[in-house]
Amino acid sequence: MLDIQSLDNPLIKQIVKLVNTSSYRKSEKKCVIYGLHLIEEAYKYGFLESILVDEAHNYKDLPKDVSIYKVSPKVLAKINLLEGKYDIVGVANFKTSNNDIYNEDCIVLDNVQDPGNLGTIIRSAKASGINNIVLTNGCVDSYNPKVLRSSQGAVFGVNIIDIDDITNFIKRFKGSIIATVPDAKNSLYDIDLRSTTAFVFGNEGSGISSNILNMIDTKVNIPMQNNTESINVAMAMAVCVFEQLRQRLNK
Repeated sequence: MLDIQSLDNPLIKQIVKLVNTSSYRKSEKKCVIYGLHLIEEAYKYGFLESILVDEAHNYKDLPKDVSIYKVSPKVLAKINLLEGKYDIVGVANFKTSNNDIYNEDCIVLDNVQDPGNLGTIIRSAKASGINNIVLTNGCVDSYNPKVLRSSQGAVFGVNIIDIDDITNFIKRFKGSIIATVPDAKNSLYDIDLRSTTAFVFGNEGSGISSNILNMIDTKVNIPMQNNTESINVAMAMAVCVFEQLRQRLNK
């Protein structure tokens, strides 16, 4: 176990840059996680690299086979870059993506930008049994610390694929491709969701891009009451995937 007291320590500088710069995270294939639960999740899946912990912390509950650094309060304050104060911070490696997913269930996200939404979507996908999340270039970085926190570590247990050409993915996908659209004629609850499916969801404000939507044959609405026109994208996604799970469990 090593001590870090200096704000100029190279690891501390790297952590600050990893938190603040998406391109640096992607080039280094590393991310920063806050709190014991996320550290335990990263460790469980084999991606945890190091832990930085308040020098006053009880170290008995920490993994023994990763690098552990005791840090001073001023160092901890420098790397505490999210809302709230954490006495333990980790550095984790990215999970290697499997891009051969054209025969598997997927969630496809077009320009989803809110970290909380993406984290919730990842968490819901994992809970429903869907292991593949496909992100277009306009989406928020899946290893953004706020996404990691919102996902509660589920990001380490799913397969996340960043793609440049979503149209190519749609053309190659072997199963059903479904988009939720408010004015669609068919209800989500009226179609068979038991086969391999890619659910497509769009930007929080503008929805799915028109060029993508025009390529999707199956469009459904989510029935709503009280003159409600729409719901949050993460909520819409959860409704769809758990309806699919319900159908599969009841087959």
